[in-house]
Amino acid sequence: MANGFISHRAEKDAALERAIDIGMEAIAQTGQANAVREVTRLVYDKPPSPRYIRTGNLRSSISQKYVKKELASYIGTNLEYAPYVEYGNQYVHERPFLRNACRNYVSEYNQIMADALSALS
Repeated sequence: MANGFISHRAEKDAALERAIDIGMEAIAQTGQANAVREVTRLVYDKPPSPRYIRTGNLRSSISQKYVKKELASYIGTNLEYAPYVEYGNQYVHERPFLRNACRNYVSEYNQIMADALSALS
C-alpha cells in the first residue's frame, strides 16, 4: 500500500498471463484441427497416387504444443516423409498443409486471442 492506495497489479498481471495461456493453448488446438483439415483437403480428398499408399498416418500424426516461455504455439508432425508432402520433391508437388494451417486461418487465431483477452473485462 503506497500513498493510501492498494495495488492490484499482481492480480491483474496473473489474470492477463492466464488469459494469454488460455488463448495460446486454444490457438494451438485450433491450429492442429486446421492442419488436419488442410491435409485432408490437399492429400486425402484427392485421387490417390499410384506411387504411394495412403495409411492415414500423416493425418493422425499432426500434433500441437504451446510453449509458455516462448509465447508460441507449434503445430507439426514427426513423420519422416512429412517435409516431402509439405514442400514436395522431384516426384510429387508440394501440398503445404502446415503452412496453410498457419496462414489461412490468421483471423481465426486473432479472434481466439481477442476472446481470451476480452474475458478480462
